[in-house]
Amino acid sequence: MKVTPNPKLTRDERLRMSIEEVAFHNLKTLVNKKKISLVHELNEIVETTKNHEVRDSVAKILYCIRHKTSLKAYINAIKNPMSRNHRGYLVLCCAAYDCSPFLSFFIDLVLVENYYTTSNALLVIKEMNGPFNFSQYKNSINKLSMYLQENKHNERSEIVADLLNFMLQKHG
Repeated sequence: MKVTPNPKLTRDERLRMSIEEVAFHNLKTLVNKKKISLVHELNEIVETTKNHEVRDSVAKILYCIRHKTSLKAYINAIKNPMSRNHRGYLVLCCAAYDCSPFLSFFIDLVLVENYYTTSNALLVIKEMNGPFNFSQYKNSINKLSMYLQENKHNERSEIVADLLNFMLQKHG
């Protein structure tokens, strides 16, 4: 006699499981019912979920898969106001891709986000292959230069100066 497991978890079962285990269980249930195309659904979860722990867990799965459509999902999730103060890991996941077309976006993150997000945005920028759109590159250099002129002695100015020098040496 074949025993079919109950796809619904009880509240007690969910409490005993980690967030990743619950997410994997729910995904497995949907895959078994053939109701999802896995990457598309995972991308949607990253973009729309309000829970940053779930978002980061699903982002980790997508990072391992490295499907080309996931970069857009990461960027949309980073832009989403619900991810405020929880963008660092999403930015780190972008390092799996060449984000050259999004140079300006990542420069903006360096200039305004918390240290964790800023350091991951720097990593993404340094991994970009280029070539960059000329106007986007020029605007990015101008943003960095203006930031340094207006913020000579704040804690971020050294990071921005290093990034500006890197950009000028590698891509200038």
